[in-house]
Amino acid sequence: MTLTVAFRKSGRTVAWAATDSLLTFAEENGVEAPSSCGAGVCGTCATALLAGEVSYVEDPLYMPDPGVVLLCCTTPKTSVILDL
Repeated sequence: MTLTVAFRKSGRTVAWAATDSLLTFAEENGVEAPSSCGAGVCGTCATALLAGEVSYVEDPLYMPDPGVVLLCCTTPKTSVILDL
């Protein structure tokens, strides 16, 4: 089963290709995503997760509110829809 990442605001849906994070994946696919630290510390990359599940590859300094993910330290567990 192929996982997909849908970027709602940009109208793009792309098959997931393993990379270090959803932030890197977004940038590699021409989707602008907010970011600053890249290590789960600052929260700048916090983005609404509209559907699906993610895994944290690094424990962030804090967990964001329900329905929000830190793009810099997550990868999809299922197909996801992000508010980007």
